[in-house]
Amino acid sequence: MSATLSANLSATLQLAEKIVALRDAPLNAEAETVAKQCLLDWFGVAVQGAQEPVADIMTSELTRGNEGTHSIIGRREKASLIDAALINGTIGHALDYDDAIPASLGHATVPVAPTVLALAAELDASGEQTLRAFLAGYEAECAIGGYFGPDHYARGYHATGTIGAFGAAAAASLLLGLDAHQTARALSLAATQASGLKSLFGSMGKPMHAGRAAADGLLAARLVARGFDAIEDGLENAQGAGPVLAGLEAGAAIDVTKFGTQICGTLFKYHAACYGTHAPIEAARDFLAAHDPDDIETIEIHVGTMTVGMCDIETPTSPLECKFSMHHTVAMVLAGIDTSSLDNYSAEMAANPRLAGLRDKMRVVGGFEDEHGIMSAKLVINTKSETLEFYRHTGHPNDDLANQQIRLEEKYDALATPILGDAANALKQAVKNIKESAHVHELMRLAVPA
Repeated sequence: MSATLSANLSATLQLAEKIVALRDAPLNAEAETVAKQCLLDWFGVAVQGAQEPVADIMTSELTRGNEGTHSIIGRREKASLIDAALINGTIGHALDYDDAIPASLGHATVPVAPTVLALAAELDASGEQTLRAFLAGYEAECAIGGYFGPDHYARGYHATGTIGAFGAAAAASLLLGLDAHQTARALSLAATQASGLKSLFGSMGKPMHAGRAAADGLLAARLVARGFDAIEDGLENAQGAGPVLAGLEAGAAIDVTKFGTQICGTLFKYHAACYGTHAPIEAARDFLAAHDPDDIETIEIHVGTMTVGMCDIETPTSPLECKFSMHHTVAMVLAGIDTSSLDNYSAEMAANPRLAGLRDKMRVVGGFEDEHGIMSAKLVINTKSETLEFYRHTGHPNDDLANQQIRLEEKYDALATPILGDAANALKQAVKNIKESAHVHELMRLAVPA
């Protein structure tokens, strides 16, 4: 790659240049810390997600007659490289308990982590190479999220599936040693595969978006490494991803000035449901701290336009639908039910008469717009004696990374230890020390039950 590539390049090549530069550039210390936290959180969530029905179905189909050598997290089966990325990406999003990032309006870790871990194992890459590739993929998603803008998500696309394919392609391109032009072609191949519809939220289709993004981005980079031909302007081409998926003008420029640090805006989940439910959950907790839920007559959940249709299932019947219901998660809070416990998202809980009665008192009202978008909500609660309002936003990352580490380790331990036993702690330490690891494939070995 020429060191003189400049701002007059196409958007795709500008982004590709930033990706390639991360192979040797100094890493931002805070970004490096958060990257390791993202990986730790993903491992915990994915190990537990591997026990879900979607993991059973996906694994049984893709390992049938397959002599693969790549580990499936939290399970004993093996798969081929691409299929391992597909399965592990799906598993990592099965619980909808993985991190989120406002910059891309999606979940940036889950399409990238399975890609880099599978490919790094095949290439016998070091921990530092793997960490750099993960950062490259994550930052590429943030850059494209800013490029697409909110209209992409508002059109009905699930950004984790669409933008995630670019992140996986970026990460794999860095690990494979592709130059800027090759990386641009890989991004363009990712663009032509990118898909994922919000209409599938609340079903197994949603976690499959993340798996498909991981597999498609990895395939794109692998094909380009073998000489596969593609365009180098897949983002800004008149019929490229920007104009088609986000309504941009052909040739629109991309902002890559924050590349390498946007991961610091990562939001980690401590409620096991769609992030769009978190602000209403926190507002309901504020009400419960000083008021009696038996006094409630009606509740209005005021949210932004993009939240409507995302997580407003009025009468959930399955565990996944419960995770995409503001009605249900707010009812859980008011009934004193722990929203961080996976066991509390079930068909039985959906049919609970107490929760059903609370849900019947609620309605979701769109049009509440502020700078926090889907990360904010206002509850208007009419009680027998007064009308109360509670506002919360959950769009600000934790500035205390040491505190965040403690909370994430507690979450990880609760998720991973029941499945991995003593190996859970070894895996935790390996992730914390990933940059010093000579052979990163050890992480995936530890993530498989004995």
